[in-house]
Amino acid sequence: MTLDDMVAEWLEYAQRDLDVARMLSDRADANFNAIICYHAQQSAEKALKAILVKNDIDPPKVHDLVQLCKMCGEFDSECNALEKYCEVINQYGNATRYPQKNKPGIEDTEAAIQNAEKILKWVSQKLRREL
Repeated sequence: MTLDDMVAEWLEYAQRDLDVARMLSDRADANFNAIICYHAQQSAEKALKAILVKNDIDPPKVHDLVQLCKMCGEFDSECNALEKYCEVINQYGNATRYPQKNKPGIEDTEAAIQNAEKILKWVSQKLRREL
């Protein structure tokens, strides 16, 4: 598998997570809010890791979007513009995987999806130009 194939696969997985978040949000069931936010965060995480793969870096086993964004910024300073979106959904990588006191609401799911969309769109456009 070539480097470009691996990048494309990371982006594919990121898109799948975003698609799942959207599908679940269409159900308008509060029981799914946490998992929607989780999949949105996962989409952004995989998109950022695609940038690292493109730069021949094995993605670290971390879920911190801000940390990943800063790592990506070392290769391309334009990535730093994504940090504000990462900050919004960063918490959903771990907090939503287990029972919690403060559960995400519909506003949280909408914000998570919107920010994940912005990250994935930016990364996809950037990397597809380079593939």
